[in-house]
Amino acid sequence: MKRFGARESGFSMIETLIAVIVVAIGLLGIAGLQLTSNAHSEASLQRSHAATLARELFERMRLNYDEAKAGNYDISALPSIDTNCRGDTTDCTGTQLMEHDLRVWSRGVNKNLPNGTAVVTTGADNGQDPVDITITITWDQSRGQRSPVTETFNFKLMGLEKL
Repeated sequence: MKRFGARESGFSMIETLIAVIVVAIGLLGIAGLQLTSNAHSEASLQRSHAATLARELFERMRLNYDEAKAGNYDISALPSIDTNCRGDTTDCTGTQLMEHDLRVWSRGVNKNLPNGTAVVTTGADNGQDPVDITITITWDQSRGQRSPVTETFNFKLMGLEKL
């Protein structure tokens, strides 16, 4: 015989439903954090690529000092130059090496940064060192949701004999 007023143990259907809803909200929050983490990780990787590419071009310019100091590396858009200078068996002139450097570097920008563009400017050559170099790289990290990202890298170019 069942006594009235006695407490029953166990979960009711409503308690179970509330527990399921709380767990579902928690899992949705974790999924949102994962998506945000992935987006920031990708953005960080792209910034790292941009910094590496800027440093790579600066090093190429440093090694081809005369062409760089003359402002011949200045570009307002990524070039699609093709040269005979491959750097393997033939010696290249400074101009051919500059064209080769820009071609190789442009491929790296296009490969590593979505919709990547770049502008390179060299400060006025007043016959003195150092020469200011500004490399501005722009790319789309938003997948169509935000405006493109622009990073500007500033370097000082000095002749190799002064290093």
